Amino acid sequence: MPPPMPTGARPPDPLITPRYKVDFPKLQGVFTEVSTASAAVQPVAYQYTGSDGQPGFSVQPGQRQLPNIILKRGMTADLSAWNWHQEVVQGKVASARVNGTISILDAEGKPAATFNVYNAWPTKVEMPALKSAQNSPGIEVITLSCEGFERSS
Repeated sequence: MPPPMPTGARPPDPLITPRYKVDFPKLQGVFTEVSTASAAVQPVAYQYTGSDGQPGFSVQPGQRQLPNIILKRGMTADLSAWNWHQEVVQGKVASARVNGTISILDAEGKPAATFNVYNAWPTKVEMPALKSAQNSPGIEVITLSCEGFERSS
């Protein structure tokens, strides 16, 4: 058995992410999966001729790729995702765009990391697969489009 590490020498435990709390004005709840939450900037190759006549090459930031966020949770009687999506279907996109937060919860259910999400709106709401022979909960899938997100804590 190795000797115990001195106090302060051990690195912090990595965050185990079993649940996510979603808090938007039009959708709240604890979700079992949040995926495709990424922000990217398209690289653009640029060739030029320097003042000394020599060719040069650089890579510069191009267009920002807007993220989609996919939320999954067990289906309940909560209609908030469907109602929010109906706003978009009815052409009320301006009122459907909202800011919110997604928090990763620790083992005690407290927020361990929080992300602010800007101008999000639901592009798709999926009902669970209907299989009577299956003995598992129905999973509701909500896809959000947003104009950006950032980690706030």
